[in-house]
Amino acid sequence: MVTSSMLVTSESLHVKELIESDGFKDFNKHHINFGFDAKKTIWLKIKLTNFLNKTVDKYLVINNPLLEEVYFFDPINGFKVYKSGLLHVKENRQEIFPSHQITIAPHEIKLIYVKVKNTTTTLQFGLEVLDEKEFKSNDKIKQFSIMLFIGLLSSFVIYSVMLFFYTGDKSYYLYAFYLLTLMFQQLTYIGFLPLYAPSWFVYLDNLIVVPKVSIMIVAAALFAKNFLKMEEFTTLNKVYTVFIGVVLIQILIFGTQFFYVPEITVVLGLLFIIFNTYSGLYVYKHGNRQARFFLVGWMLLFIGYLLMIFDALGFISTMDRFPELILWITVIEAVFLMLAFVDKLNILTTQKKELNKKLFEEMDNRQKIVAAQVIDRTNDLQMALEEKVVLFRELNHRVKNNLQLILSIIRLQRFDLKNNQSSLEFEKLENRIKAISKTHELLCDSEDIVKIDMKEYINELYNELSESIIDIDIDFDLHVHATMFLRQAVYVGLVINELVSNSIKHAFNNDNGKIYIYLHKENDEYSLIVGDSGNGYDRASLGSDGLGLKLVDSLVNNQLEGSLSVEKNELFLHKIKFKV
Repeated sequence: MVTSSMLVTSESLHVKELIESDGFKDFNKHHINFGFDAKKTIWLKIKLTNFLNKTVDKYLVINNPLLEEVYFFDPINGFKVYKSGLLHVKENRQEIFPSHQITIAPHEIKLIYVKVKNTTTTLQFGLEVLDEKEFKSNDKIKQFSIMLFIGLLSSFVIYSVMLFFYTGDKSYYLYAFYLLTLMFQQLTYIGFLPLYAPSWFVYLDNLIVVPKVSIMIVAAALFAKNFLKMEEFTTLNKVYTVFIGVVLIQILIFGTQFFYVPEITVVLGLLFIIFNTYSGLYVYKHGNRQARFFLVGWMLLFIGYLLMIFDALGFISTMDRFPELILWITVIEAVFLMLAFVDKLNILTTQKKELNKKLFEEMDNRQKIVAAQVIDRTNDLQMALEEKVVLFRELNHRVKNNLQLILSIIRLQRFDLKNNQSSLEFEKLENRIKAISKTHELLCDSEDIVKIDMKEYINELYNELSESIIDIDIDFDLHVHATMFLRQAVYVGLVINELVSNSIKHAFNNDNGKIYIYLHKENDEYSLIVGDSGNGYDRASLGSDGLGLKLVDSLVNNQLEGSLSVEKNELFLHKIKFKV
């Protein structure tokens, strides 16, 4: 049989002073909650009676693992104290809840005094007397369920981080951060972390209750803000930003031991869960499909957080029956959010496919447009080119006609001359003009309006020159394999005309002979050889006023930018080399 009474005091009393105190009142509640009250000290006087004929062992259990000071006093043993509070958990405790083992002899009445005090968290607790087997069994089940939930939540954290690295979406990373802060807070809240963490960490953890809860609120706000795409909703986004700033600032003001007001943090948490719920509903109504999963999971958490907040403020006491409620709900919420993440991936995949489809369609349209423009531009260029070809042919035709007219005038003048020397000079001039005229005539008749087939051109020159040979029989040996642009072709034609004319008139002394003309191209260089099988001629004998040789030297050196060399062995050769 167990009877208990309670004394609430703000004075510092010694246990011996309580024996004769009449301030104790019956305590028959399952759970009592004083809210945040660092000044109060609770004294319990517990009487245990053993009506059996055998000795029994009982555990006196105070079911709040966050109580800093829980001292059990045994009057029979000289008020020996047994410490089992949060700050002494590493010394005398292996179970989550503070407890004290009591051995009661047959028909013995045992009196125990208990001192309870708390300064950082809510001053609340329940009192239970349990058999050893029941107490140990309940504790093992509780610890196992906690480890199970922590394992599940850890897997969600790892999965979220992997999704973050895979997609680059910051909402996954922020959710992992939120889960870590919630797990840290809840492991302390349910008494699991103090049981296994080092003593120094337990002591430090007890001092940072306000910062720890505040960071959890900030993490939840950052995740919701990012996941619900609040940048599309300017007002709500600003409220989230301001709220985060206020929570962080109040840590510095109300979270220290010098000015400790944890109720502010709890109230801010209450405002946040209300505002976060409203934001989820708002964005869902405005077309955010993913918000539906967020709302389902958050509504479950909303209930859990609301009960925890009211419990912390001392309004109700329900969390003592379900201390792992937040962990249960968080696991369920995580499942819904994983569905939301999968849904988000499906949406992103669908959007990517649609964008790729539009991109390919746009590329196809662009390609068609470009192809059409290329065809139009090509037609325009073709028309312009054809027009230029016609104009170029017309130009060459006019130049040829003008040169033919000049030739006709020169012939008329030559026929009127009595002086043979003057007539000969006019004939040379006529041949030079013919050499020029032939190039324009070939361009008029050729399909290629840019280059001249030198074999055909030199054959035409040969025909013209051979008509002027009367007294001697001269053969022409032509080996020509090259094409050439108009300007160079004209200069080459003039050079050949002068050199062949000199050979005809000075090299054979009225004997038969042979004239050689070789022209070929190797890489980017032309090689021209003009020679004869006669005695050649002495350049000095032609006189310094020989216009033909001066013309050859000028054309080779200045116009063709080449070199000229003369060789006389079995043949008399002029070797000319010039670049393309």
